[in-house]
Amino acid sequence: MSFFRKGNVVTEMVDGYLAKAEECILTMEKAFVEYTHKGLTADFDELTESTHMAESSCDDIRRKIATEMFEKALIPESRGEILSLLETIDRVPNQAESLLFMIQSQLMKLPEGIGDKLMRLVHLNRDAFLELAKTVRALFVDSTKVEAHNKAVDKLESASDHLEREIIRSLFADEKIPLGEKILFKELIVELGKISDRSENAGDKIALIAVRRMI
Repeated sequence: MSFFRKGNVVTEMVDGYLAKAEECILTMEKAFVEYTHKGLTADFDELTESTHMAESSCDDIRRKIATEMFEKALIPESRGEILSLLETIDRVPNQAESLLFMIQSQLMKLPEGIGDKLMRLVHLNRDAFLELAKTVRALFVDSTKVEAHNKAVDKLESASDHLEREIIRSLFADEKIPLGEKILFKELIVELGKISDRSENAGDKIALIAVRRMI
C-alpha cells in the first residue's frame, strides 16, 4: 500500500524535497569535519553558506508542493497530512543551518579532546535523518516498510541521547575548560541532538499516518 501511485507529481516533488534536505544534512556534516579538524576556516564558512542555501531550497520546494496540492484539488485530509508532515520534517534542515550559524556567530572554540566524540554525535544524528528520509519514501511507495525504518530512527535517537549525556559529563569534568566555554558548548551539543529528536518526532507522525491508511 502506498500514499500515492508511483510517478505521481506530488510523490516526485516530495522525493526532490528529501534529496535537498539530505544534501543539507550531509553538507552540515562536512562543515563539522572541517570544524573539528581545522577550526573556523574559510572552508567552514563556505560549507555553512552551502548548508544555508540547501535549507532555503527545501523551503522553496515545500511551498511548491503546497501550491501543487491546492491547484490539483487534492483531498483536504491527505493535503493536510502531507503539509503537516513536511513542516515537521523541515525542522531538521532548519536545525542543521542553526547549528552552524551558532558556531560561526559565537566564534566557538572546540574544547581539546572532544572532537572525536562530537563527530560520532554528528554521524548518529546524520544517520537518524537519512533513516527518516527512508521512512518518508516508504510511506509514499510501500507503507509496510514504514515501521522498520521508524524503529531504526528511534534506535539512533536513543544512541544520540546516550552519547550527548556522555559528552556533557566529560565536558564539565574537565577542569581545564573555562565554565563559560563549557556552557556554550553544552548548548551546541544539546542543539545537535535535536536533529535526531526531531527526526524521531517526524517518524512517529509518519507511523500514525501509515496506520490510518491501512485501516
